[in-house]
Amino acid sequence: MLKNLTIKARLMFVIGFLSLLTVVIGLVGLSSLGASNATMKSIYEDRVVRLGDLSTILTLIEENQITVASALSGDPAQLSAAADEVKGRIARIDTVLKDYLASRLTPQEMVLSARFAESRKKFVDGGLRPALVAMRVG
Repeated sequence: MLKNLTIKARLMFVIGFLSLLTVVIGLVGLSSLGASNATMKSIYEDRVVRLGDLSTILTLIEENQITVASALSGDPAQLSAAADEVKGRIARIDTVLKDYLASRLTPQEMVLSARFAESRKKFVDGGLRPALVAMRVG
């Protein structure tokens, strides 16, 4: 087939074919890049942001523990203010935990988060709230 064509026609055919092949490869690459970006966005929104939520929760829990311990060993006049701080952090933890639980979780994360929520409820109801009452009465 190509034997009957001139060199000019053969070169034009080869260059045209290679150009078409380059365009097809570029389009496949762009399509793959779009899929990769969508996957990375999902990873960011479902994992990295949620890790930030968990970090916030743990930080607030630690701040509550430190505030209660400091208030009990510090100035009795500051007990009511410390109790208000702890109460505010409990509400913030509830909000952040609710957002975390509303996100897409893996089955293992669901089990762990349910266990954490149960343990936290016991800690707040059995430890923090009685401490707050004791702090308010002095």
